[in-house]
This record gives sequence, C-alpha cells and structure tokens, in this order.
Amino acid sequence: MSEKMKHTPGHWFYEGVGGLVGGPDNIRIADCNGFERIDTERMGNCHLIASAPELLSTLKFILADENTELCGDTFEIIQAAIAKAEGASR
Repeated sequence: MSEKMKHTPGHWFYEGVGGLVGGPDNIRIADCNGFERIDTERMGNCHLIASAPELLSTLKFILADENTELCGDTFEIIQAAIAKAEGASR
C-alpha cells in the first residue's frame, strides 16, 4: 500500500510474561498489567492486541481481492473495522 501505516509494523507477540505485547526489536506495544481482570481475560486481551496487525492485513487483503464475494453488509462492516483500526471514521 502506498499510504503510511499509523502503527508499529507487525509481527507483534505476546509471550505470556508480564502482560506485555511486543513488536519488532522488542519494542513495547502494550502493557496489559494493572487491569482489574482475571488472568485468563487479561491474557486473552494481550493475544487479541498482538494479533491486530495480522487481522488488519487480512481485512485489507479481503477487500482488495477481486475474486472475493461478500454477502450483505460484509463489505461495509470490514471497511468500518479497518477505519476504526486506522483511527479514521466512516
């Protein structure tokens, strides 16, 4: 894509240590510590955050693939999710 990304490029990871989500060169992406959640929910949040770059990339791929047939409001739902991830509104 020609547009500049507004986030740290992936691969992000969560290794289950200290509630930290990391990225390239071990940069800290997010700290999931301190949230008043049970450990399994906190870990789930960390895994979801760590998967964000791949999820965004997949959604963009789906919209760019001319052979993909989307039903109903799926196209608009995907556009809205991409806009939210990129800090825009649609």
